[in-house]
Amino acid sequence: MNKGKIVIPQVLIGLFLGIIATFGFVTLRNQTQPAAIIIAPAPTPSPPLPTATPTPISVFVNGAVQVAGVYELPANARVQDAIEAAGGFSATAYVDGVNLAAQLTDGAQIYVGDVAQSAEIKQTLLTNPIQSPTQPANQPTAAGLTNINTASRADLETITGVGPSTAQSIISYREDNGPFTNIEELMNVSGIGEKTFEKLRDSITIDEQ
Repeated sequence: MNKGKIVIPQVLIGLFLGIIATFGFVTLRNQTQPAAIIIAPAPTPSPPLPTATPTPISVFVNGAVQVAGVYELPANARVQDAIEAAGGFSATAYVDGVNLAAQLTDGAQIYVGDVAQSAEIKQTLLTNPIQSPTQPANQPTAAGLTNINTASRADLETITGVGPSTAQSIISYREDNGPFTNIEELMNVSGIGEKTFEKLRDSITIDEQ
């Protein structure tokens, strides 16, 4: 009987020690197991913003060039580019009066003077559609006539029968078509008919003094 009583506590103690050993082994295994490593993909770079493409410009080239006309040029074009687009200078061009390095703008006019006009034209005329070109100062002829090719808007308004609207129409026509080749061409200007022209013809000229 005494032996049976001794065996039971020993079995219980052994069982208890086994449980402790098993628990310790499981705990130690969980602690030593390496943590999982997650490699995240590199972020996708944002696409570059689109670069705005400069809009081409249109300029009107006339005067002493090979082929006068309207030409489309790059946004950063210079006067030299416009002259080359028009085929270059004519044989009678006043080349010294042209600033080939001048920057162009959309709607500009490049007028190349003739050698006969060299005393008055000092540089290429650069204008935009809403401004009158920089013409040589208007000087009355010996007969007191107004030169419609060189007169400013204020000069034109001094002619009897020419108001601000008509003066601007004359300048706009000159910008679009170049200098008048004869005074009768004035009738091509909007608002100037035959009757109006007859009132103006004795006050105007296209000849230099």
